[in-house]
Amino acid sequence: VYQGEQDGAVKESKARYLDQILVVVVLVLCNHHSTRGDAFNQKVFFRLFSAILFHLNDAAKEEALADQKADVFLAVARALLVLQPSHIQRFTFSWLALVAHRIFVPAMLEEGQGDKRWDVYAQLIETLLIFTGKLIKPTGETIMAEQFYRGVLRVLLVIHHDFPEFLVENHFQFCNSIPMHCTQLRNLIVSAYPS
Repeated sequence: VYQGEQDGAVKESKARYLDQILVVVVLVLCNHHSTRGDAFNQKVFFRLFSAILFHLNDAAKEEALADQKADVFLAVARALLVLQPSHIQRFTFSWLALVAHRIFVPAMLEEGQGDKRWDVYAQLIETLLIFTGKLIKPTGETIMAEQFYRGVLRVLLVIHHDFPEFLVENHFQFCNSIPMHCTQLRNLIVSAYPS
């Protein structure tokens, strides 16, 4: 928020500065994930990202980041793309909660189609659907897979209710990401229509 605000300071893009900070956070998270194994604590990093989202939202409402809101949330979205469940498996449920965060979803989808944030959020949802398809097997699922699938359905229901235009715009891309045995997900996406 305060980067480059003093007199004489170089006023670089605040989004680029946040991007570099998030790179460090992602590197620390990856290091903890690989070194601690099953003792990895995903709650710490979830709370950190959640706090970042809350503070960015507050700063975007004021004049501090109002003009760079889109770029700042794009930096967070790019960090979440790096942390996708296929790469960091012990961060899966926290990642899902961050992608569906009550501040993050409206910040990414509020402006409308053609916005760069829609494209990046569509990549996040496509990544989510591909991972869900690999997790859900037609022969039977584990308890973890069932819980994750339930969470994905809730995320898509919220998007279906609040931003149906997003699902309509990207339905072909999303349907191609879902395997044939996940008919409930496919039907939810196909049933979206513009308000």
